[in-house]
Amino acid sequence: MRLAAYRQYNKFIPGSADCYKTGRLKRGYGVEHILRMLRGDGQYRETHNAVTDAEDELQIMQLLGYGISEYDIAVIQDKKMKCCCKRPSRL
Repeated sequence: MRLAAYRQYNKFIPGSADCYKTGRLKRGYGVEHILRMLRGDGQYRETHNAVTDAEDELQIMQLLGYGISEYDIAVIQDKKMKCCCKRPSRL
């Protein structure tokens, strides 16, 4: 969703959309809103379950047309890993 929420990556974001200076949408950047925008289908309603959630997000990636490497910016830091890495070594 990180790419879909930014004007510079998502050409389907209308000029009238309320965005921050960075180009990120201030609101309406959930899966349901983004798919409505990309499909041009204002009637789309999201079904919440694991399978359709994954399919919806895959469709967003396909409709935006970026390669998988473009999504490397969406790295999530695991807070648990962060804590473990701060332990002093036992020498």
